[in-house]
This record gives sequence, structure tokens and C-alpha cells, in this order.
Amino acid sequence: MKPLEAGRGPVIRTKAALDRALARAPIRSLRGLVGNGPVVVLAPHPDDECLGCGGLLAAAAAAGLPVHVYILTDGRHSHPGSVAWPPHRIASQCKFEALRAAAALKLRPNALRFERHQDGTLIMDWRRAEAIAKQIGRASCRER
Repeated sequence: MKPLEAGRGPVIRTKAALDRALARAPIRSLRGLVGNGPVVVLAPHPDDECLGCGGLLAAAAAAGLPVHVYILTDGRHSHPGSVAWPPHRIASQCKFEALRAAAALKLRPNALRFERHQDGTLIMDWRRAEAIAKQIGRASCRER
């Protein structure tokens, strides 16, 4: 039986079909995926870390691996023009929700780093984004 390719193969409708697909997965364990860590997640917006990598983060934390989550922007532009949710209120709420989510995933309190860039600013300035990426890379290597 050959491994499934992304976007190709049957729709998985039953647990048995899911179990068969997982048995063919190239990586079957947390350590096979991340080794001894650290696990570093770059989240463009608040909540991307949980939506995209929540299972990985929870598993890594449970295994005692070092976890570093960098939330690059503050979420302030998610509701443009809202009177009820002005930018500063959104940014504050996003940070609060990220901290609650991290606690639910059992991450260490210092696992989150809030870079606090405004939404939409990094995509317009690739040099700045590259400098931030290098800074994060250096910090993550030091904190193993």
C-alpha cells in the first residue's frame, strides 16, 4: 500500500480509514517530527498558533520539550472601523485570549513572545520581516 499524497486519495470518513491513513504517515511520533526540540512556532496573527499547531504545541508541552511561540502581530486590524472593537481593544483581547489558550495547552507561562507588530506591516517590509526572523532564530537557539 503506498502512502497518501497531499490532495490525492480517498476522503476519510471512518475511524478505520483514518487509522489506515495514519499508519502510512511518514512520521508517526512527536520525537520523529521534532527530535528533542525546541519547537518553534511563528504565528502571523494571534490565534494562528492554536488553530495551526495547537495539537503539536500541547503534545510538545506534555512531553517536556521546550516550546517557543512567537505571535508576530497584535491583531488590531481584524475588525476595521468597528466602534465596539477599536484597534487597541482588539489587540488587548487578542493577547488575553492567546495567554488563556496557552494555559489550556499547558504551555509554560514564558512560552509566548508577543512581537506586537501591527497587522499588515510585515508583508510590506520584507527586510524588517527578515530581520525579525533572524532575531527569533537566534533567540530560539539560545533558549534550548
